[in-house]
Amino acid sequence: MVDNTTVDQQLHKKIFFVLLAFMLVVMLFQSRNYGMNWDEYWFRDYGEKVFNFYSSFGQDQSFINQQRSTTYEIVPYYGGMSEFFGALLSKIFSSRDPYDNRHLVTAVFGFIAIVFCGLTAQVLSGWRSAILASSFLFVTPVFFANSMHNSKDVPFAAGYIVAIYFMMALIKEWPKFDIKNAIGLAIGMSMAIGVRVGGVLLIGYLGLFFIAKNLYFFKEGQYKSKEELLTQIKKGILPLTLIVIAGYIGSLLFWPYALLNPISVPMKALKIFSEINFFDSNGLFEGRWVHRWEIPWYYIPKWIFITTPLFISLTPLVLVVLLLAKRGKLDKNQVLYQAMLLFTSVFPVAYIIFKQSNIFDGWRHTYFVYPPIVVVCAMLWNELFSFSKKQVSLILGIWLLIFTLEPFFFMIRNHPNEQFYFSPIIGGISGAFKKYEIDYYGTSLRGAIEWLAKTKEVIESKNKLRVNSLYGEPNSAKHYIDKYPQLVFVGHQEPSDYSLVLPSIAKHNNELLLNWPPPNTIHQIKADGVPLIAIVKNDSALPSQAKEDLIAKLKSDSKDLNFFLDLSLQFFLAKDYLNAIVAAEKAIALDKNSAVAYNNICSSLNNLFLFADGAEAGKKAMEIAPDFQLAKNNYNYSLSRKDEQIDPNVKTQNYLNLSFAFYNIGNQEKTIEFAEKVLTVDPNNVVAYNNLCVAYIQLKQLDKAINAAEKALKISPDFQLAKNNLAWAKSEKEKP
Repeated sequence: MVDNTTVDQQLHKKIFFVLLAFMLVVMLFQSRNYGMNWDEYWFRDYGEKVFNFYSSFGQDQSFINQQRSTTYEIVPYYGGMSEFFGALLSKIFSSRDPYDNRHLVTAVFGFIAIVFCGLTAQVLSGWRSAILASSFLFVTPVFFANSMHNSKDVPFAAGYIVAIYFMMALIKEWPKFDIKNAIGLAIGMSMAIGVRVGGVLLIGYLGLFFIAKNLYFFKEGQYKSKEELLTQIKKGILPLTLIVIAGYIGSLLFWPYALLNPISVPMKALKIFSEINFFDSNGLFEGRWVHRWEIPWYYIPKWIFITTPLFISLTPLVLVVLLLAKRGKLDKNQVLYQAMLLFTSVFPVAYIIFKQSNIFDGWRHTYFVYPPIVVVCAMLWNELFSFSKKQVSLILGIWLLIFTLEPFFFMIRNHPNEQFYFSPIIGGISGAFKKYEIDYYGTSLRGAIEWLAKTKEVIESKNKLRVNSLYGEPNSAKHYIDKYPQLVFVGHQEPSDYSLVLPSIAKHNNELLLNWPPPNTIHQIKADGVPLIAIVKNDSALPSQAKEDLIAKLKSDSKDLNFFLDLSLQFFLAKDYLNAIVAAEKAIALDKNSAVAYNNICSSLNNLFLFADGAEAGKKAMEIAPDFQLAKNNYNYSLSRKDEQIDPNVKTQNYLNLSFAFYNIGNQEKTIEFAEKVLTVDPNNVVAYNNLCVAYIQLKQLDKAINAAEKALKISPDFQLAKNNLAWAKSEKEKP
């Protein structure tokens, strides 16, 4: 039942729009307070290239060469709508932090989702349902916080629910055809596909729901015969086809790669994103670290259940109460539309489960299924209020208010870390800690850096203090560290004064989470008392001058074995594992049977998460000295973890760093060895090919140098360093 009294409807309508105004102000104002996530560095770059494409009238196509690694070569296969507007806003407000500009754009998309979540409920169930639906989505902490930084999943969810709203309005009014709903549906489809190709699902929904509505009319006797049914279906084919064509063409306007290749690129994007095989990941789920191919079938449903508020998770009980109270006397129209809405949520999840797609990092890739769920829940709560007596409605209202205030107060207490909400059903975030991965996106880095920058030691320091981040996209940390002149960002393998340690790094070292917090932790950013990130003071880090002195010794021509063994140990104690390996290799050059040197290499590689390589070094140490207990321990540790699925970005970066380190001391054979190891992980890594080129030039193997440079330029034609080195190699070859 729907409250159809004019007075109540008008009152509820006014309340709805007042709430929307409040939500808009809050979202726009608060968007400036959020940290960037791992993906933003890449998508910001993509957005700038998309903007350049349009501003150059298609002449600048550098967005096609986005692929810097195999993980990110798929970026041009995303639509560029939200990225374009982020870049545009940064052109207009160039003095603002570019990521704050991006977050403002994403917040607008989040608000659009909230608006159309409410409007979908309204068109099917009245203005009170609209109030409930928009309020439910607004006070879902995970969705609210992602609306401040997640420029893919949230804009896609917005386009998805916009299309569903106009689709529901169009289907509900059929056989009357409203051109405004048709235009709105085309725009919604354009928004969804213009962010992610998965929006083509909406085309299938439109055809399916149109047929379902006509079959329903036929079953209910509104069509007198099968001929009339077929006539009505034929009547809709042309306008629906035009909507689909308009929506598809509209989606290409902000997707430059598809605009250039309107058939082949979307088809390839569908293949890529339906399989989602491009990323290797481990995640903490139900208390254990599981590989992406080991996740249970209920992975997404459970994530939704444990990270959404009680007004969602307890709605099935509302449905049971309604079914018992009505004793089967259901409004068939409402059931039809609710079934359609649920289908738009259940089908994508069911398809992912059926295909066993590679889903990781919680359920963020499926946020788009949440607004339709919210609409159905709002409709059921509204139905319960309408059906109940006033006293019962009052009690239900109090309970619903409690269910709503619980996440709302969590958001206030933990701003801007709202997205780390977990349901009271599992004990909140406290119950989730060490059982589920919490800040897998690294958004708490900003708060940690801002806290560190305000400490007395940092403010009063006469020297720049080195800070590293031990997990995730390094540019996320670097962007905020660079804002403070007294801080300098260094790589995670370099000696540092402070380290930013996320619990997620425990996927590479399980003991870390078991013994949290890490040693020498001076502060933690928390949500409801649960740590999100630790700031660790590295008292053992080398002072800059001491480090430079040690590195200078690496280039020594000393023939003293112990000189390099001692140097390797000093680097190891300073946590400079790269140079510990370089020094040990110089020791091996003097004595191929140095078990100590091989042990140092084994232990250092273990600390760089290169366990398979560490096992090779450890095996050599054991062959030389079978009773060397320390080497035996390090070797066994390598063996125990050598088959682990390590983040390919970590392996790639460490192999690259080793390649650079050996080049710096003139060991070209090792430069080549580690560059080739990079290519086993990332076959399109242009930096590795460039390293091969310069190493082969030094070895006077010029044909190999030219071949490596040409491979780099085939992948990235604008890679200037490779162009320079190719010219160098050719000039060397031309010399007599």
